Amino acid sequence: MFGWGEIKYAQTTTNVRESRTTNSKIVEQLYPGQKVKVDFLVHNWYAVFDLKENKKDKSRAIGYVYAPLLKEYPPYNLVEINWEDMWGKSISQIMKKEKNKLIEEQDMQGCHFMIYEGYLYGHKCLVSYRFIQDELAQCSFILNADYKNHNELLKIYKQCKQVITDRFGAPYISRLENFLWVTPTTCVRLQLFVRNSTSLLMVAHFDKDQLPTIKKLTPGWR
Repeated sequence: MFGWGEIKYAQTTTNVRESRTTNSKIVEQLYPGQKVKVDFLVHNWYAVFDLKENKKDKSRAIGYVYAPLLKEYPPYNLVEINWEDMWGKSISQIMKKEKNKLIEEQDMQGCHFMIYEGYLYGHKCLVSYRFIQDELAQCSFILNADYKNHNELLKIYKQCKQVITDRFGAPYISRLENFLWVTPTTCVRLQLFVRNSTSLLMVAHFDKDQLPTIKKLTPGWR
């Protein structure tokens, strides 16, 4: 934009500091997914600017942010979500939290679904929230690809498998392209489907307490 700087996204609530140190005053906070312009990287700290700023002048910066807290893509990296804090949240709470575009909302199979645009490791995807009696019970990340992009989807699939394994350990169930991890609060299912000329990757997270109900409500669950 305007020939200078880079666009970065805050992955979590992120402090903007008065100077390049955590000991300095917090002048502003970025919300998860907020987009900013950055430049003047010094000692792993960026100067942060308003997106509309067209003048490359360090004195016009909002403040400074520790560079590893900002990424080239919006959040929804699996390792950064604390699922135990998500389960049971209401529809209104998720709507307030979710900053991306709502694509579809519907009632189906005794549940309420809300589908948003999202990103998974920098790749555009769908994020599907499933509510049972106004309590969040499932969140799924879904990526589609045709055969021209199948190899790219396979790379993301392997990346997801490694990240989930690093976080939760070896899968509880492991068969072909279908893996399941189980924690005290959460079940995580990673699946890769290849049908006709289309491939689909899904990373689904379930509230462990709601899993028996979800199985009953989902035709063809295996």
